[in-house]
Amino acid sequence: ESEHPDDRIALHRVGTFLLLMGKFTAALELFARSAEKWEQAGGDHPEYARVLDDLVEVQYALGNLGHAETIARKVLDVRVRTVGADDPLAIENLITLGALLHARHENAEAHGLYVQALHRCEDNPAVNATQFAAALNNRATLLLEEGRAAEAIPLLEQAVHVITRERGPGHPDAITYVTNCGVAQKRAGNIAEAADLYLAALKIIETTLGPTHPRAVQALASLGTLNHERGEFAAAERYLRNAFDISRLCFGETHLTTY
Repeated sequence: ESEHPDDRIALHRVGTFLLLMGKFTAALELFARSAEKWEQAGGDHPEYARVLDDLVEVQYALGNLGHAETIARKVLDVRVRTVGADDPLAIENLITLGALLHARHENAEAHGLYVQALHRCEDNPAVNATQFAAALNNRATLLLEEGRAAEAIPLLEQAVHVITRERGPGHPDAITYVTNCGVAQKRAGNIAEAADLYLAALKIIETTLGPTHPRAVQALASLGTLNHERGEFAAAERYLRNAFDISRLCFGETHLTTY
């Protein structure tokens, strides 16, 4: 077969099309063939790194976490050599590898990778707010799973700050981080702070996405549960009834998310 770069690129593009169609096994075969051709040509090319990124995605989707981790390590090495460790793509590869290790319960190494990613995000003009906030959220999520809510809170507060500084207060991109910060405050025993954050998230949803948007369901349910735990049963019922009504409107009577 010809080793012309167009062959490698064509295999990758067809594989990407198959991936979008949900044909993971077929996409995997084409991505693997494209990667093999790049390796035979010496590798260390931006297009080769993109092929490896897609291989990681497919292997993860197929549940092959070990294979995904091996490829993620390879693409990180390629990216560092071709674009440098502080490039946003290389940072994204650090975060992806950390997430794979997190999924495999290899938490110590995952923490190390998340910390590396955060160091490379700080004061890096090439990194946008979305990537930096996501990196903060990933490490905070791992800390929460380990019962380390007090350590997660400042990371999530920083994520909210990073997003609102660039996008403005009340931007919908902040919803996830405000909500997660509320979860962290609740797990740390700071119930009043948690309630304020859940309310702030709900306000952003209602203002930017609309009062009956599906994302309002979880915010209302969280507020209902929190108020029930505080013994404020009337408020809890109000929030939970509202969550039920929106869920029924959005998803129907029998959907799993309908309360």
